[in-house]
Amino acid sequence: MPYIAMIHSPDYLSFLKSVYTKWAQLPEANEEVIPKSNPGRYASTYPKDIIGQVGWNLMDTSCPLGAGTWSGVYV
Repeated sequence: MPYIAMIHSPDYLSFLKSVYTKWAQLPEANEEVIPKSNPGRYASTYPKDIIGQVGWNLMDTSCPLGAGTWSGVYV
């Protein structure tokens, strides 16, 4: 098992693996994935759209994701 899977949930890892591809398909998407909204973390359901998922998982602009993020962290 990779070390990252010992720390992070399977849902978060799935998000990291797929987020850039989904983000790049948005009209006028930035080169980096940066949250535009921050849904309530204690909401009863996980956001269905990619913008909501980015806000849910990243929470602020201090750690944007790029095209190579997944390959850089999944060791």
